[in-house]
Amino acid sequence: TRTSTPEKFQITESKFKILTSKGILTGQLSFNKPLLSINYDSIFYQIDSTTTIPINQTNLQIDTANNLLKIHQTFDKELLNKQPASKLNNTQPKSAIKTNQNIQRNNIRKPIENQIYLAKGSLISVEQDSSARISSSITPIPLENTGTILCTIKTKHNSFILQLTTKDYKVIATSYNNKNPSFEDLEPGEYRLRLIIDKNNDGKWNPGNYLLHQE
Repeated sequence: TRTSTPEKFQITESKFKILTSKGILTGQLSFNKPLLSINYDSIFYQIDSTTTIPINQTNLQIDTANNLLKIHQTFDKELLNKQPASKLNNTQPKSAIKTNQNIQRNNIRKPIENQIYLAKGSLISVEQDSSARISSSITPIPLENTGTILCTIKTKHNSFILQLTTKDYKVIATSYNNKNPSFEDLEPGEYRLRLIIDKNNDGKWNPGNYLLHQE
């Protein structure tokens, strides 16, 4: 008889970004197996070595159909303005700095700043295997590095959907029945707009019906 090796439980983080002007952390985790449980005490955003922001159930949205865990966490934006310990002025005399230069070079550790952190076992799959430790750095995005798209929609229909997509038509944001929507905090890139006339008012795009001659 042949014994099969169970597939390893894998987690991948993506689309994480920090908006410095608003104090918002967003991103998502994708996994190759459905989730059974989440240990919320082991998931947090670490601003620096002394400041952490816990991520609890209210900050998470589970997409069971696509095996996604979406994170949206707000925090005090002033926490990002603190001067990290690694950037404080060195008070040692210049002679001491020269004397200990080689020792310091060998003992320098990269400061912990702006990381999304999941301890080992933060996520448990339906097969009872646990996730590995995840520690991923995120670069905060200042306001001057983002943009806004302002739209005006002219239509006689009362029910419609406007989608902001990437150039590959992946939906980034959606607006419903708003004739003057705006999409904020956008990183530099190429975007597309797609307008859907929602005649049956069900909030989504529907394919046509050949027999009824409907587009």
